[in-house]
Amino acid sequence: MKHTQGPWKMFIGKEHCLHDTTRIAIIAAIESKDGKFEETIAEVWPGDNDCDIADGKLIAAALELLEACKKAYKWMVYPTAISEEMSKKIRKQLGEAIRKVEDL
Repeated sequence: MKHTQGPWKMFIGKEHCLHDTTRIAIIAAIESKDGKFEETIAEVWPGDNDCDIADGKLIAAALELLEACKKAYKWMVYPTAISEEMSKKIRKQLGEAIRKVEDL
């Protein structure tokens, strides 16, 4: 299964929403032959409480979390195949993705 390429970003308001109400929009910055454009790929509504905002952050971070999980999985399956330096990079990437979601 393919997904929309990233990066994905979260916006709160009406600007990127498909409906004329304030919602949380997740957009993808997509490159086309004519240059970059933004496409709304998801909305969370009503967009007026902390839970909705947390959901939006989690969706927006999904691609980074997926990439970090793939690297961590590879490391767990083949731990001797990855150097200490690579292990540090994976831990750093996982930490950055988690912090993006949790706002630490």
